[in-house]
This record gives sequence, structure tokens and C-alpha cells, in this order.
Amino acid sequence: GGRNEFGRLPGMPASSYAYGIASDGLTLGGQTVTEAYRYRLGDPALERLGVQSGYTTSKATGISGDGEVVAGYSRYGDVGDIHQAFRWTGATGLVGLGFARPEHFASEATAISRDGATIVGHGRGGGYNGAFAWTAATGMVPLPGLDATNEGRAFGVNFDGSLIVGDSGSSQTATMWVDGTPVSLGVAPGFDWSRANGTNDGGTVVVGSLFGAPLGQTAGIWTPARGMEPLAD
Repeated sequence: GGRNEFGRLPGMPASSYAYGIASDGLTLGGQTVTEAYRYRLGDPALERLGVQSGYTTSKATGISGDGEVVAGYSRYGDVGDIHQAFRWTGATGLVGLGFARPEHFASEATAISRDGATIVGHGRGGGYNGAFAWTAATGMVPLPGLDATNEGRAFGVNFDGSLIVGDSGSSQTATMWVDGTPVSLGVAPGFDWSRANGTNDGGTVVVGSLFGAPLGQTAGIWTPARGMEPLAD
């Protein structure tokens, strides 16, 4: 059908962004200037998801495979780092997920599993970032890092939440959490640190970024056979 300019629907603000798409390719989640939305292609308007009480804006960062569950975070103010992750469904509305650790004052949902059951992201506070996974059964659970610092961020998750990817440790190394246990994906030669952003369902292909002087930043890919390397290779 070509390009669908749903961001120019009547009543839309000047700016809008799409950050997640459902498996059928027809349902999206994102953010207007101030509010998270869900949109089904062909609808006459965006479905605005609201803003959590005590916050000023909201942003949808991921959507389940069937388009029925949206993950994201609410934010307070235009500056600073005061966030809280949320989960939205048509039945519950926008519900805050809290924080993984007592010292955290921010939590940010970055991805949701295709089955809609697991939300991942990271929190901040006490001078460090800490990765988390949320399910209805467990609530928000901290994910351990590759070292004792427990520094970490989660950016991607597979279809059922059994594999989570991001980075962790004081060396900021790409990490895969397998049922909650961190596994290092390494850093390619010539780079200083790495990050994993997404994984296929079986964890056999992971994509992300590599960083470090003098090579700068480039896309990275990890496979069991070749390890972490620049995607260009």
C-alpha cells in the first residue's frame, strides 16, 4: 500500500514517532509530542494511551505480536531522568510497573516479548543502571550483571522472554540473559565495548553495536560460530 502518513491525521500534533510494530504489520505503537499511542492502519485516529499519574509525558517503545499489549514509560518533566515503565492493555489501561531496586528512581521499558508476557528494560539510581525483566507473576525482577557491579541495560527480548539481550558489567559488554543468567557475547577486536539490541527467537543471531576509538561506532552482529564482529564484515 505504499507509505501511510498516519502521523498527519486530523488533530495530530506537529511531531509523532513510531517505535514498535505488531507481527501482522498493521498495528503500531509510539509517541506523539506528549503521549503514547497505538494505531491500527486504516483507523481514522490514533488511540491515545494516556499518561501515568504524577508524570507529564508517556512513550510507547514496544508492542506485542497481536498488538494488544503495549510497553513503554512515563516521564516527568522535559529534563532529568525520572521515568517509570508501564504496561498498557485495553482492559487495564496504562499501569506503572514500579522499580526493580529500592535505590532506583527511574525505570524504562525498552522491549516486550511477542507473546506480550515479558517486558524488559533498565532502571537508574544509586549511581548505576540496572537491567530488569517484568512478568505478571514475578513483577519487576533485577537481572544480574556480568560482574559484581550489577550494572546493566536490557534492550531486546525473544518471543517468550526466555532470552533477553543488552549490555552489562563495568566493561559494558554485550550480554544475553538465558532464563535470567548473564552470558557475555564479547567485544570484537579493535573495539572497547559492545551492546546487544535484538535477538532472534533461538538466540543464534544477535544484533547490536560496537564502540571504541579509533574505529568509532558501528553495527555489530553475534553468532555462536563467529562471535561478535562488525556487521560490515
